Order: sequence, then C-alpha cells, then structure tokens
Amino acid sequence: LCSLIVLSSCSHEQGNEQPPANAIDTLPKHRVVSAFDGVDQNGSQFNAASMKGKYWLASFFFTRCSSVCPALNTVLAGIQRDFGSKVSFVSLSSDPTYDTPEIMKAYGAQYGAKDGMWWFINMPLDSMLTVASRDLGLVEPSSPDIHSTRFVLVDTAMTVRGYYDSADTADVAKTTEQIFDLWKAGSEIVRVTVNNEASADAIPNIIENLQKRNCFVPIVGDFHFNGHKLLQNYPECAKLLAKYRINPGNVGKGSRRDEQFEAMIDIAKTYNKPVRIGVNWGSIDQAKLALMMDENAKLKNPLSSDALMREALIQSALESAEQAVFWGLPKNKIIISCKVSHVQDLILIYQDLAKRTSYPLHLGLTEAGMESKGIVASTAALAILLQQGIGDTIRVSLTPTSDEPRTKEVVVAQEILQTMGI
Repeated sequence: LCSLIVLSSCSHEQGNEQPPANAIDTLPKHRVVSAFDGVDQNGSQFNAASMKGKYWLASFFFTRCSSVCPALNTVLAGIQRDFGSKVSFVSLSSDPTYDTPEIMKAYGAQYGAKDGMWWFINMPLDSMLTVASRDLGLVEPSSPDIHSTRFVLVDTAMTVRGYYDSADTADVAKTTEQIFDLWKAGSEIVRVTVNNEASADAIPNIIENLQKRNCFVPIVGDFHFNGHKLLQNYPECAKLLAKYRINPGNVGKGSRRDEQFEAMIDIAKTYNKPVRIGVNWGSIDQAKLALMMDENAKLKNPLSSDALMREALIQSALESAEQAVFWGLPKNKIIISCKVSHVQDLILIYQDLAKRTSYPLHLGLTEAGMESKGIVASTAALAILLQQGIGDTIRVSLTPTSDEPRTKEVVVAQEILQTMGI
C-alpha cells in the first residue's frame, strides 16, 4: 500500500505531457462508494462526497475496543505520519451510541489524528452497516459483524481499489519475528489474532519456525465471530495453539451465540485446551445489558449506570464459564478476564470477581493509553490488585506510538512485578 501511495504521488508530480499511469488507478475496481453523512470528532457535519478527488482509507472502529482496533489505528497513524499529505482517512464508529464527538476527539488524539486529514465519524448504526456491506464490501449484509483489522483504499472517483489488513497473522515471517522478540523480552505467553482462514492456516508454520529457534513460548489464539469455523476447518491450528481466547460478546448474536460458543468449547475439549473467557466492556452482549437495565429500573434502589455495567461484565464472564462447564470443559481449563479502560472500574470488578469465583484471573487495563499515561494507569490498577493477591497472569496493554516496539509492554509488566517484589 505504501509503495502504491509513493508511486501515485510521483505520477502526479511528473511534468511530462503524458505522465505515467497512476499506480493506484491500475488496481482492479471493486465497487463505488455512495455518499453518506455523519458527524465528525469536532461535532461538524461530514459528507463522504467531500472525499471525491482524494485518495482515502476507510476503516471501522469503536473506542472501547481493546483488541483489533488499537492495532488497526496504530498502523493508520504510521501511514498518516509518513504519507499524510497524499492520503486521507475516514474511520466510522461501529458503536455510535457510545462514541460521541467528544469521545472520538480524545480517542483520535491518542493516535495523533490531524484535523482535515483523519475523520472519525458517528452515524446511525443501520446507515453504518449499509456503508460497510454495500459500499465498502467489508461484511456480508446478512451477518453485519464489524470487528476487523482490515481497511479499504478508495480512489479519487470514490471507487474501492484495495483491501488491506493491519494485523496480518498470515504474514508468517513477520509474526514469527514479533513473537520471538516478545519472548526474548520476557513474555511467557503470547496472544495472536486468528481472524481469517489465512491466519489459521499460518499458525502451524509460525510455531514450527519458532521451535526451530528454540522458542517454545505458548501461543494463544484470539478468536471472534468466525472462531468456530476456523477451529473446525483448521485442525492443526486448533491442535497446536496452547489456549483459546473467546469473548462471549463476539462469538455470535441471537440464536447463533450459544451454538457457536459450544462448538468452540467442544474443540477445546477434543484437544484438551484451556480457554480464557475474556469479556470486554466494548463488546458486551447488548441484549443481556438491555435486560439488566430493564430489571434494574424496577428496583427500589437501582444501581448506577457504572455499577450496572460492571455487574453485566461479571455476570457475562461467570455465566459463560458455567456454560462451558455444562458443555463438559473442566473447571481447571477455564481462565477469566473482564477488561475495562478505567482504573477504578477495573479494581472494583476484579475485587468482586475474586469474592465470587475461584477461577484463575487474567488482569489487564484495556488500552490504558500512550507512553507515561498508559504506564501510570496500568501500574496503578495492577499494583492494587496484585497487592491484594488478586490475579494469576497480567498484560500491560499500551497504545504504541508508530515507532515504538510492542516489547515495551513486556518491560513495563516486568518492572511492576519486580518493584512489588513478586
């Protein structure tokens, strides 16, 4: 993609009477993007028609996401830094109820988003799904689940010219090197995204390459909406991964949820794999939350909205764990995590979890922020819980700058433990 942007820029800058063909314009034409409206991070009206005449990258995000969205936006931030004068960015929120202009503005600032160059857009959910499926072709209309590291290249005539992935586990050499670097830095477990067939197919090769380098670090597969299909269709991937991470809010909706969740648990049983049931406040089951809100409103002393959200996360994790046990997964094969991005919420949730369950707990403040802000927030949250004897594994999740290695997270986690004498 970066090569295409450079070549396209050179094409525009040529002074010849017959300039060379624009590199982007030589790509296949996929579909035309219709005009759509929304509100940007500054509270201003945005119309996609204003992007005509520009090359731009379209993507989807939600600010409470702790997994694929930070990776995606870190990559986009690097492209903005290096090629911002040649390409623009339009990121559409898939959580419009929560992602207000003020929240999107603060979120964009974490990635150095520049006004007039990178727009974060809030629009009605049904309109956003139409753009995602009909115009950009990122999802099927019948299954509008948007949670992806992919982004789309659109040309000056509003035509889609390419699809790209910001976190491509399928890149065997690159992923192998990243895992090896994390292991050398001291990481004892490494989680990778397994979000498509190519990444599932790559897992055996990645593990083989690591073992050739005497690296036997356990690899955890992070699965989402299609995890049941990937585990079924790629048995070597299912067999070689050390653990599966399953988010109950992302395994499916409605009647599909239990069926797909059970399918993943069955495979974990087949290969004797542990499962981390990882609940996240950005992807909590909305039907469950709505039901709890209705019941809460009937109480004489209802919970506050924050307390209700914490309880919803805890219930989602514990109920999902009990479902897994009911389907035959041994209790000693289950780990639980409930990640949020605010320090006080994380402390209260895990203190409550520790009283209500004996399952091992994985601690982590989701995308705590960049540089010192993220380090201080993670340290404040984890130190209190660890001092109380809560937590079995930890992750320091920092929003990396474009030129900063992921190994910094490992170093910070080690220093927290060393400082506390653990």
